[in-house]
Amino acid sequence: MTQLLSEELKTESRTIIALVLDGALRSGYSKKQFAIDCNISQQTISYIIAGERMPSPELAKQMHDVFIKQSLMSIADANDWLELVHLQAHLINKNTEQYIEQISEDSNSLILKVRQLYDNAKFHPDPKIAGRLHLMVLDIGKALRDHLNLINDDIEKVEVCFILHDLYSSLNRHVSALWAAHRADYLLRFIGKQTSHDKTERLCHHRINASRSVVVTLNNLGLYKQAYDCSLKIEELPEFKKNANFWKPHLYRDRLLSIARFPRFAISEAEGLAKQSWNILEHRAGNFDQLLHLLTTTSMASAFNAHNNAKKANRLLEKTIKTIDSIPNLGALHKVLVLRTYADSYWYLKNYDRWYEVIENAIYVSSDAGLYHQQSEMRREVNIRMQ
Repeated sequence: MTQLLSEELKTESRTIIALVLDGALRSGYSKKQFAIDCNISQQTISYIIAGERMPSPELAKQMHDVFIKQSLMSIADANDWLELVHLQAHLINKNTEQYIEQISEDSNSLILKVRQLYDNAKFHPDPKIAGRLHLMVLDIGKALRDHLNLINDDIEKVEVCFILHDLYSSLNRHVSALWAAHRADYLLRFIGKQTSHDKTERLCHHRINASRSVVVTLNNLGLYKQAYDCSLKIEELPEFKKNANFWKPHLYRDRLLSIARFPRFAISEAEGLAKQSWNILEHRAGNFDQLLHLLTTTSMASAFNAHNNAKKANRLLEKTIKTIDSIPNLGALHKVLVLRTYADSYWYLKNYDRWYEVIENAIYVSSDAGLYHQQSEMRREVNIRMQ
């Protein structure tokens, strides 16, 4: 007899709660008015529909009453929906208790589990499976974040912060991502230097990673000059110079993303950063270097688009697009980033039919993977450009 596990039950109920709310608000009743009636923000509704947050039983009761009052669904359906919210809350509380127990007794195993889940979510070729995995990581990640002090090993705490930073960044939750980056940096400043050689090496790596995580989030927040300046400072650190060839492709891609958003910039600087990165990656040929090569190429194409040279951007990505699915470790988010940049090149070339075809493909991938913020951004962009 097949029985659903707790995680599967939670994912199932979360999906139904989000879909039913989304359907109810497509009946002509505005999201804005619904938010006012429930005394919440429109953003909260968007998070629930995206599956990233669930309503508390108290909030769900308010929503349930509005559903009935405004005839958005039948009384029976509204009652069933409310029952599902209570089931979800019960499962969350039950899982949270289990996670707290695990954090206290064997935090290393739970951290290993969440890292493996996140890597599977990030690099899984099937967007739908990646979406379900993202939701599972969010639940465990919340427990780890809320009870970080229960972890005894400070380096483990730092590594949890890095996982959370990457997760929140991929879901466009930049406030939480910045918190994770700064908490990692704060912890590293207080970890003693009297450690074994192995731990010293890890600390050097983590210190650069913490600083780079700040750069990534500053870019995501639109603070491009601050991100650019921060990346220059990182390059002067002894820990960076000690392992420069490892870090340069990552840091130079971050800097490329900053430059491409400047009102004015020298395209020669962007090309110089890209060429240095490509050269290192082609000689190194590690497990993830093909993917990093693709992402650097995408960032360079963004710079060309911003520099009014969409032809070069299009040519740069055209060959890559044909073989994109054969690139090892390519995840849904990576594919969306490439497709969005490729679509932009067609927009600037005034090939609007091809632009629409590519951007719709990107929206489809983001929807399947549960990357709802990317999907929402692209939909908004399409609506503006189509007006």
